[in-house]
Amino acid sequence: GIYPRQKPTVNWPEIRAQWRDTDRLCRELDFVTRHRFKSVDAVSDYRAAIAGRAKAMRAERTECTRQLRRKSCHPSQADTLEMRRSELTAGLKEMRCEDALAASVIERIERTRKSRSLMHEQGTPVPQRGKSCVRSQMER
Repeated sequence: GIYPRQKPTVNWPEIRAQWRDTDRLCRELDFVTRHRFKSVDAVSDYRAAIAGRAKAMRAERTECTRQLRRKSCHPSQADTLEMRRSELTAGLKEMRCEDALAASVIERIERTRKSRSLMHEQGTPVPQRGKSCVRSQMER
């Protein structure tokens, strides 16, 4: 009766969720540093630019599909149209991923702002970035 009968269990779903959150945060950080965004407005402008390019690519892809449906389309032209359509589809997929990353960055910034304002209202000290924060923590 000295040893426990059940082995301790590991909460794998929670560990996987933490890894997903960490991975998502790393992707967002990579996205922001790769594009060198300085403000939320810059990210919003980037999203608007992506939306415009995606709309143009969707229109071009629709035109390729329309031309492929025609009976008078030559087989060699059909191959090039099919390749172009698949290139456009891959480009649109990449743009959707970029747009989702930008949206998650904006949402994370808004959540951070909201939590900082709540902490400020409650009188809780808000952690600051930079050398002054590190220096004040080291002095304690």
